[in-house]
Amino acid sequence: MARPEVTDEKKQRNEGANKGRFAGRMIVIVPLAIVLLLALLGAMYYTPMRIWYREARQLRILTEQKAAIEEYNHQLELSLKSLETTEGIRMYAREELGLVEVGDNAVVVMRDGKPLESSHDTRQIEILNIPLKAQPFGAWTPFLDALFQIELPN
Repeated sequence: MARPEVTDEKKQRNEGANKGRFAGRMIVIVPLAIVLLLALLGAMYYTPMRIWYREARQLRILTEQKAAIEEYNHQLELSLKSLETTEGIRMYAREELGLVEVGDNAVVVMRDGKPLESSHDTRQIEILNIPLKAQPFGAWTPFLDALFQIELPN
């Protein structure tokens, strides 16, 4: 049997249809390949990025704590210098020890049935609570903590 002759017009139509199918497949394949590539890169770099984020976060918190401690130490040095004078000793005895001189009236400020803590104790508590309140990466910190599964101490 003789094969039917394929004309140039039919060849062009077949080539056009094949090109259309190829272009349709490329519209699906290219984005899928990009998503798979991004997923592969994310899987490869997640653990190192998580370690880096945890260490960078800790470094920023410790730097903030160090600055607070240095400021606290500076205040202590100033209070030590004031203890070299008689008036400084009197102020310390009044404020920190709660002593009163003859003729003075003592007032104790209470909160929830307990006397307020001294500023010395309060400052130490603030320094210890810096890791709980710190936002080392600004507004991104809660998102990055969730992304890299960082748990804050209680």
